[in-house]
Amino acid sequence: MAQRSPTDGYTLLMTYVGTQAINPSLYKNQKFNPAEAFDAVAPVAAAPYVLVANSKVPVKTMADVVQYAKANPGKLNYGSAGMGSVGHLAGKIFEQLTDTSLTFVAYKGTAPSLIDLRSGQIQLMFNTLGSLGKYFGQDQIRPIAIAADKRAASYPDIPTSREAGFGDFKVSTWYGIVAPKGTPKKIRERLNHEINEVLKDDEVKRYFAQEDYEAMHMSVDEFDGFIHSEQMRWNQIITDAKVTLE
Repeated sequence: MAQRSPTDGYTLLMTYVGTQAINPSLYKNQKFNPAEAFDAVAPVAAAPYVLVANSKVPVKTMADVVQYAKANPGKLNYGSAGMGSVGHLAGKIFEQLTDTSLTFVAYKGTAPSLIDLRSGQIQLMFNTLGSLGKYFGQDQIRPIAIAADKRAASYPDIPTSREAGFGDFKVSTWYGIVAPKGTPKKIRERLNHEINEVLKDDEVKRYFAQEDYEAMHMSVDEFDGFIHSEQMRWNQIITDAKVTLE
C-alpha cells in the first residue's frame, strides 16, 4: 500500500532491517524490491542484540562459547522467532565468524523460544536487550556479550563482542522511515530534519533508554547509503548460510 501511495510526503512507511535489507535476499519470490520501491527519509533507532546462554551451560564469555561449540559440534541449540528472523541469522553470523556449528530450532515467536531457553531445552539465544534483559539475574539466563562496539547504558557490566575479540560480530534490529519511490528529495530532507529534531527530545531519549534503543541520526543521503550497505551485508550472510524461504 505504501509503495503505491502518492509521492507527496504524506504517506510514509515505518520499516526495519527485515523488510529493507534481509528479505530481498531471503525470499525467492518476493514481489518487489524495497530498494526500487522506496526512497530513504530517516533512520529512527536500533536495538543491539545480545548473546545469552542458559545458566546451566558452562560458558561465561564468547571465547567459552566458541571453545565449547568446537568441542561439542552441533550440540549447542539456539532458538529464535522463526526461520529467517534476525535471531536465526545472528546465529549464522556467529557460526561464520567463529567456524563453529550450532543447531537452530525454529519457534513460532520469541515467547516460546524464551520459555525453552529458561528451562534449558535450548542452550543459546540471540535477541535484543529489550526482549531478554528483564530475565538477567534470575539464575536462568546468563548474558554473554552484546553484539556491538560499545556497552549498553542499561547493562554496563555486559562486555561487547569487540571487547571479547570478535569485533565483526555486530547485529541489531534497526528501524527507519522511507517514502514511496519518486518522493522529491526536498520533501524528504524536510522530513529528515523534523525526525532528527524529534529524536533529540528529552522524553524520546528517556523512552529509548528504558527500552534499550539507540537513536540513529543520519541525513537522507547517509541513510540511503546505510540501507544499501545493509542489503549487501545481509545478502552475503544469507548466501553463505544458504538460507532461503519461499
